[in-house]
Amino acid sequence: DAFFGGPLPNGGVPYLRNNQNFGTLELDYELTPELALTSTTAYYKAHSSSLFGRAAQSAPFLAVTNRFRRRSFTQELRVNSDYSGPLNFTLGAFYEDGMLYDRVRFYRNTSFGFINPNILRDDRATTFHIKTYSLFGQLRYRLTPQLELAGRVRWNDETRRESVFNFQNNTDITPTLPRPRIHSSNFSPEATVTYTPTDDMTIFASAKKGYKSGSFKVAVPAVAGENNAFGDEKVKGYEIGLKSRLLDRSLLLNLAFYDYYYRGLQVGGIVPADNGTPVIRTVNAGKARTYGVDLDLAYNPPSVDGLRLN
Repeated sequence: DAFFGGPLPNGGVPYLRNNQNFGTLELDYELTPELALTSTTAYYKAHSSSLFGRAAQSAPFLAVTNRFRRRSFTQELRVNSDYSGPLNFTLGAFYEDGMLYDRVRFYRNTSFGFINPNILRDDRATTFHIKTYSLFGQLRYRLTPQLELAGRVRWNDETRRESVFNFQNNTDITPTLPRPRIHSSNFSPEATVTYTPTDDMTIFASAKKGYKSGSFKVAVPAVAGENNAFGDEKVKGYEIGLKSRLLDRSLLLNLAFYDYYYRGLQVGGIVPADNGTPVIRTVNAGKARTYGVDLDLAYNPPSVDGLRLN
């Protein structure tokens, strides 16, 4: 340990230790025979610590410790209708309050004299807070007993704030960051047509738009003046498929074709090192497309009791 500038945790033996606590509470209340209110409350808390390197043959000149904490509280309320008429709906709201803390420290093995003593020495921590508000709703209308149209939209408003502290120099570098706060507000619509010609077959088609939140990279905390943020990832596309029970319900067959286009795709990469410390970045790439076919089958041969092929 003396070669690394002092005692390392766990006696210098590489390790990973995780501790998680989480729980959910769901409450269902019947407002009227046709209206149901559901409340879902969730809490999540995680602590993690680790040591990598030192004795590892792949990196005997370097040791890295990590201290990670995460906390999240969410609350969702939704009202769902079940009227006998053709029109029904779902309305809801969602709230999240979250925090993430990640401290990364690099130790240089001084016994390797060829390594510049000014590199591979770092100790920084990233903290960011998350606030999310969301409203969503869906309308479902049966044109006939077999044909239903559904339209859904979700509005999401999210703010993330970042702070970075340099323990090596005992300096708060947050004021130097170009974007210590990011905010996004968007709508995610969806439309679906569902046709059920029989009790054993459903055909559907849907078009939708969605997004994945932007954030700050935390694998290696930001240095002074670094733009540590990346933006939202957005997607739009469609699916067409069917769900069926065939051959006197001994064969279950589900088939779907999907096609999605992404903008601002979030990808990770390693950029040139800063003072010898690896810099792992997340950036918004240009565009991407993913399309394909999903097929799953389940067959219960009537002549062989208890046999199922998937």
